Amino acid sequence: MTRAWGATVLISIAALALAACAPTTTGADPTGSSTGDPSPSSTPSATEPAWTVAFDGDCDALLSPEQRETIVAPNMVERTELWEKYTQASQPASVQLPSPGAEGTAGGLRCKWGEDVGNDYEGQWLEVFVFPESLVEASVAGSYAEPTCEAAYGGSSCRLAATAGGAWVLVTMGPDAATTEAPASMTAVRDAVLENLAAAEPPVPATATDQWWPIVDCAALAEDMQLGEVLADYGTGRWEGAPSLEQTILENVGAEQYCEYVADDVANADWFRMSITTAPGGAWLWDRTAVLLPDTVDVEGAEDAVRLTVEGEDETTDVLAATDGTNLIWVTVDGLDVAPEVAARALGTLAASED
Repeated sequence: MTRAWGATVLISIAALALAACAPTTTGADPTGSSTGDPSPSSTPSATEPAWTVAFDGDCDALLSPEQRETIVAPNMVERTELWEKYTQASQPASVQLPSPGAEGTAGGLRCKWGEDVGNDYEGQWLEVFVFPESLVEASVAGSYAEPTCEAAYGGSSCRLAATAGGAWVLVTMGPDAATTEAPASMTAVRDAVLENLAAAEPPVPATATDQWWPIVDCAALAEDMQLGEVLADYGTGRWEGAPSLEQTILENVGAEQYCEYVADDVANADWFRMSITTAPGGAWLWDRTAVLLPDTVDVEGAEDAVRLTVEGEDETTDVLAATDGTNLIWVTVDGLDVAPEVAARALGTLAASED
C-alpha cells in the first residue's frame, strides 16, 4: 500500500493569504511572547545589531512577480498557492506554513514558486534561499559558484549561489526539461536577487537566550523522552529521501531540527510514521502557525497548542503544533493519534535540556 506523508510542514517556508500578515521583523524579538507579533527589542549596541529577516520576510521583495514572469515563466505563483489549489483537498492533513519560517529566526528567508500549468507537479519551479553569510560554512558557500545540477529526492535539481552585502543567496531550480541541464534563466534570477538585495537591509540572526531549546540528536531525543512508551518498536531515521542542503544549514545553526521515527515492522497492523520538528526561538511564528490547525488543545508544558486529526480510509493522521512561549514544535503522526502525548514528552525533555 502506498502511503502519503500526511503533513508537509515548510517551517523553512512560503505564502498563503496569510503572507500579507507576516510581521515586519527588523529589530523584533523572536524570544518575546507567543502572540506571533514580535515586540520591539531593546536598542542594539554597536556590536549587537538588531535581528533582521532578509527582505523583511517578503518574498515579493526578494524577487518581484514581474521579475519572476519575465525571467522564469508566466504564471509563477507561490508553491503554497499551487498546493491549496490542486492537492490539499485530496490530502487534508497536509499543512504548509507561509514564509518566513524558522529560517527567519536566523535572519534568513526561503521562498518557493511554481509555474501554474494546471497541476502542482509539472512546470518550472524556483526556490531562493537568502541567509546571513556569516552562518554559512565557506566550503558550502563556494560550492555553487557555477550552475550545478545534482541528484535530489524524486529527480534532480540545479543550484547557483553568490555572496553579497553580508548575505548568501542560493537559487535552486528544476533542470531544463529538454536538455536536463541547468536552466539558462538561473543566472538572471541570481542577478535579480542580488540587485534587490543591494537595496535591502543585511540579514542578521536573532541572539539566542537561555530559554531557546538546543538541537538534540534525534536518537537521543527519543530516548530521553522515553518514546518507546508511546511508539513500540520504532526506528530513528527518514522513511525516504535525505535532508536538503537548506535543512542541514538550519540545523547546523540551531534554527530548526527535523526528526523522523518509523515503525520497524512495515507490515505491522500498527504501522506508523512520526516526525518532530523543533524551532528554537520560533514562538514569533505562532500566530501564523495557529490558524493552520483548527482545534485548540491542552498539552502539558505548552503555553498554546493546536491540533488537526484526519481519519482516512487506511489510517489516521494526527498533526499538532505547540509553543512554550519561546520555542515552537510540530508533531505529525501517520497511523496513530498520539501527537499530544508525544508533544508533551518532547516539551518536557527539551525544557530540561535548556539547563
